[in-house]
Amino acid sequence: MNDGGLIRLIKKWLKAGVMEEGHVEQNITGTPQGGIISPILSNIYLHYVLDEWFEKEVVPRMKGRCFIVRFADDFIVGFESKTDAERFMNVLPKRFEKYGLKIHPDKTKMVMFGRPPKTAKKSRKETFDFLGFTHYWSKSYKGFWVIKRKTRRKSAARAR
Repeated sequence: MNDGGLIRLIKKWLKAGVMEEGHVEQNITGTPQGGIISPILSNIYLHYVLDEWFEKEVVPRMKGRCFIVRFADDFIVGFESKTDAERFMNVLPKRFEKYGLKIHPDKTKMVMFGRPPKTAKKSRKETFDFLGFTHYWSKSYKGFWVIKRKTRRKSAARAR
C-alpha cells in the first residue's frame, strides 16, 4: 500500500486508546471490536489475500468464466464450470488458513445457479443469501428468466 496519509491515519487509530468508564486505556494489540478502523483494515487485508489472488492466480487457471463480488468480508464467487467451482472450494480454505483466516462453514455453500432452461416452470429452488437479500431465479411479467431479490427473512425479522 503506497498511500502515506492513510498509513499515518491507520497508525494513529491503532495507537489511540479506548475510553472505558471515563478512563482512556491503551491498546496493546489488535483493534477494538466494532471499531471504526476494523472495516478499513479488513478491506485492505482481503484486497491482497483474496481479490488480487483471485484475479492473478485463480482466473487464469479456470476453464470457463468466473467473477467475484465482495463487500467487506462477505463475498460470492461465480463460475461457469462446476469443475472450476469445486477446485476453488478446495483451494480457498488453504489460502485463507495461510493468512490466519477461516471460512465460516454455515455461510459457505455451492449452489447451481445458472439460467434455467426455457421449458422450466415459474421459478427454481436454488437460492443464495448475500448482503441481506435472498437471490433467486424467476420469470418476469413478460416471461423472461431474471434474477430477483427479496429481503432475507432474518434481516426482515431483525428490522421489526
